[in-house]
Amino acid sequence: MDISRVNDLYLNYYVIFNAEKPTEDYIPITDQPFSTMYDGAIHGFDPELNNVLPAIKYCLHLPRNGLDTFDLQPKVLEKGYEVPHSIILIPSYSLSEIIESKVLVNYPPTLFISEDNFTETAEKITLECKAPLGHVKISDLSEEMLQNHWKAITQLMNTINSEDEFLITKPKLLSGEAISAIPLSFNANQLDWYEGILESLRNYDFINKAIYYYTIQLHSRIKVLVHLEDHNNYSPTEKELLEQDEIQRNLAQVPTVITLSGTANRHRPRNIEDNVLERNEKDVVDILGIHRAAARNGYWFDGGYLPKGIFIELNQLETHCKGRKISNKYVWSSMKRIGRILASHVGEEGLTIIDRASHITAFTDFPVGLAILPGYDDPLCCIKPISYRSLTPLTRALQMELPRVGELYIGKGFKVVIAECLLPDDGIRKASDSAWKMAVEMLNSNKNVNVSYSEIKDVEELKTFLGANTDADILVISAHGYYDDKKNVAGLWIGDDLWFAADDDEIIVPPIVILSACHVSPRGGGAVTVTDLLHRKGAKAILGTLIPVNVFSNAILTIRLFVYICEALSGRGKMRTLNDAWRMVVASNAVHEIISSSRNFKKWAQGKTYGGHSIIEEFGLVRSTGRLRYGFVYTDTISILEEMAKETGFQKEFKSSIASQGVFPESCFYVWSGTPENVILTEPILEEFQKRFDS
Repeated sequence: MDISRVNDLYLNYYVIFNAEKPTEDYIPITDQPFSTMYDGAIHGFDPELNNVLPAIKYCLHLPRNGLDTFDLQPKVLEKGYEVPHSIILIPSYSLSEIIESKVLVNYPPTLFISEDNFTETAEKITLECKAPLGHVKISDLSEEMLQNHWKAITQLMNTINSEDEFLITKPKLLSGEAISAIPLSFNANQLDWYEGILESLRNYDFINKAIYYYTIQLHSRIKVLVHLEDHNNYSPTEKELLEQDEIQRNLAQVPTVITLSGTANRHRPRNIEDNVLERNEKDVVDILGIHRAAARNGYWFDGGYLPKGIFIELNQLETHCKGRKISNKYVWSSMKRIGRILASHVGEEGLTIIDRASHITAFTDFPVGLAILPGYDDPLCCIKPISYRSLTPLTRALQMELPRVGELYIGKGFKVVIAECLLPDDGIRKASDSAWKMAVEMLNSNKNVNVSYSEIKDVEELKTFLGANTDADILVISAHGYYDDKKNVAGLWIGDDLWFAADDDEIIVPPIVILSACHVSPRGGGAVTVTDLLHRKGAKAILGTLIPVNVFSNAILTIRLFVYICEALSGRGKMRTLNDAWRMVVASNAVHEIISSSRNFKKWAQGKTYGGHSIIEEFGLVRSTGRLRYGFVYTDTISILEEMAKETGFQKEFKSSIASQGVFPESCFYVWSGTPENVILTEPILEEFQKRFDS
C-alpha cells in the first residue's frame, strides 16, 4: 500500500445534536455542584445530548477505521494497539460554520447522523462535505442500515487497496446488556468467531463473565496463531491440537477499561439516592467504557457507583499529607482501608479482572492506584500501569473521548521544555535549581533529546516561552501548586500569577505535560483542577500530584522518568510506551524512598562498601535482580536492604528506623491523566501501518 494514503483509512462519524447557542461562556471554575446545574446529573451531563446517545452507540458498531474491513494476518492483529472510533459531536447552532471549520480538515466526514428535525440542513452540509456515506436520521438507524454501511465502507477501502483480502461480515446491532460485547467484535470478525461467540453470549444473557472469557480467548488465540506461523512445520492435526492446548495454558492478559462513577461527598446532593447514577449519565459512562475498550481490543468492566466512604477516606488521607507531620503508618493503613473498600465494592470478579489486566484505563474521579488490594503489600499503581480520565464534567469527558486522538511517537527523539516558575527569592528555589541542572545535563547528554530551560515570572512569559517552542513534545512546569479547599479548585503559581489553564487564555501546551508542583490534582474533595483543564490546552498526557511533594524528590523522579524513556529509545528494556516507563519509575522507586527516609540511611547508602560500589549501586546492579515481585516491591526492598545492613553492621539502626518511622510512598501519589499509554517509545506509527500491509 502507498504509505501516503494511510490517512484514507481513517473514518469519521459526525453526530449532530439539537442545542441552543450558549448566552455566556462556560465557566469551569465553580464550586456549584453539577447536580444543581443539570437536574440529577451528578457528573454534569448536559441533557441536550440525550437524544443522540442512540446515534453514538450505532457508530460504535461501525468499523473503527479501514483496517477493520481487511482480512489481517495474526501478526498484524498482535501488533494492533490504539484503534479508536472517531465520533465528532456537533451542536446544531454551529452547522452554518462547519464548512469553514478546521475540524473538517482534520476529520474528513464519512457519515453524518442527526436528530430528525435537522434533516434538510444536515443533508446540505453532507453534500458540501462530500461524506461518502451521506446523511441519515436517528429514527432510520437499523441493523439493515448497519450492514449496508459496512459494505459501503468495505467498498471504499477496496478503492484504496484492491490487492488485499477483505472480510465478509454481517454485524449485529446490539442493545441493552449486549452492547458490552462490542469491544470483542472486531477481533472476533478477524478470526471468524463473531457468529459463534455472539450465539454463545446470547445463551449466557451477555453476562460480564462470559464476555470477559471470550475477550481473553480471542487474545490468547491470536498469540497462539502467531506462534504457529513462526513454526509452520506442524501438520494440520498437530496445529489444531496445539492451538487448543496453548490457548488454555497461555491465557493472555488484556487491556482493561474500568468505569467507576461517583463523586466526592460535597457534590452528592441530598435529594438524590446514594449509589445511584441518573439513567442517561449511566448510558454515557457505559459509552466511554465501550469506546475505549473497543479502541484497545480490550475488556470493559462496569465498576458501578463508588460508595461515599472511599472518597471520605481519600479526603482524610490527602488532608493528612498536607500537614507538617506525616505518619507513614497512617498513610499505609489508609491505603489498605481504601483497598478493602474497593475490593468489597468490585467483588471477586472485579479483583480477578484487575489482576489479569495488562493495562488499566480508569474512567473515574477516584485515584484507584492508591488502593492496596487484598493479597498485595503495594498500591495498585506499583503493580499495573494506570491512566485516568475524569468523569466530571461528563459532557466534556464524552466530547474529548469520542474523536480520534491517536498515538504520539517519540522513538526517534523528542524535545523537552522546562519552565522554572519558582521566583528567584523562593525558599526552595536553590534545591529546584540544583535538581533541574542535573536534569538538563542528563538530557543534553543524549543525542536524541533537545532541551530548553527558561525562568518564567508570569503567565505572559509562559505563553511567550511556549510560543517559541511549538515543536516541543514535553513540557515540565516547576512551580508551587495552589489548592483552595473552600473554593474547591487547584491551580499553579506561575511566578506571581495564579493560573488554572481556564478556557479564556490562549496558551497551547505540548502533548505531554509534567507538573512538578504540589497537590495540583487532589481528588478527595472533588476539586476542579489545572490537570483536568490542561487537556483543553492540547495536552494528551499529564502527570500531576494528589498531595504536597518534596521539590528535590519530585525533580529526581522526573529525571528517572527521562532516563527510562531514553533507555527505551536506545532499545534497552521492554518499555514500549510512556505508561510502561512510568510504571518502572514507581515500581523501582521504593529503594530511593526508603533510603531518603533518614539522614543516616542516606549516609550509609552512599558509602563505597562493596568493592567500590555503594549500597544503592550494589542493590540495583546485583542484590535486587530477580528478587523484586510486583505487588511486594516495598516488602522485598526492605528485606534485601536489611540483609545488606546486617553485612555492614547497620542492621540495628536500620530495623529500628523502619519499625518506628516506616516509609512514605511519595511516588504513589502521582497520577497520569489522559493517554500516556499512547505515547509510543519504540515503534513509529507510519512504519507500523506499512508493516500491516506488507504482511
